[in-house]
Amino acid sequence: MELAWFRRPGDGDEGTTNLTYNAVDLPVIKGRSTDTAVTGAHEFSYAGLLEQVGALAGAMRGLGVLPGHHVGVQLADPARELLVLLAAARVGATCVVLTGGRLEEFAPHLVVTDTELDFTGHVPQAVIVNGLEPADEARDLAWDIAIKAGRTDPAGCEPVSPRATAYVVDGLVAVGDALADPSRFGTALSALVSGTVLTLGDPA
Repeated sequence: MELAWFRRPGDGDEGTTNLTYNAVDLPVIKGRSTDTAVTGAHEFSYAGLLEQVGALAGAMRGLGVLPGHHVGVQLADPARELLVLLAAARVGATCVVLTGGRLEEFAPHLVVTDTELDFTGHVPQAVIVNGLEPADEARDLAWDIAIKAGRTDPAGCEPVSPRATAYVVDGLVAVGDALADPSRFGTALSALVSGTVLTLGDPA
């Protein structure tokens, strides 16, 4: 599989692309909006996935996430984790799975979590919580409220370099290498891009 480009590489120019555009927007553009994209505990058509991702990305942008920022994620629900990955990629940010000491190492601007985390080492600028009561009303936002707010101004796709880091699961993965990456994120992205229905299990 090859990525579609906003600006194709050539003559010393590395080009620009966006993983979410390839995985979600392009299938809709090609007339597959009603096709099933994700099934399992949650089911999304490509159009439904685009709506959710655009809204979450809009919320991220409204919370100050910029291209190159890190977005930390710790969610038991694989479907919501996928939405965070796609929304972060949409705005040009790097999605970081928060295992080990990554909260301190990557110092994410935004964290999306369903677990009470210790922010002693790093306090993010914003936190989206799922299934938790906001611990800090000035910092924390409930998932459903974030989605509702983001729907009023959904985010478009930010052109990014293929050398930019797309996400961190087992290690750092560049945008241009993501479709060949064997991690769960790479597998999910390659399924969406290829048109293979992605089956995600129940929340852990």
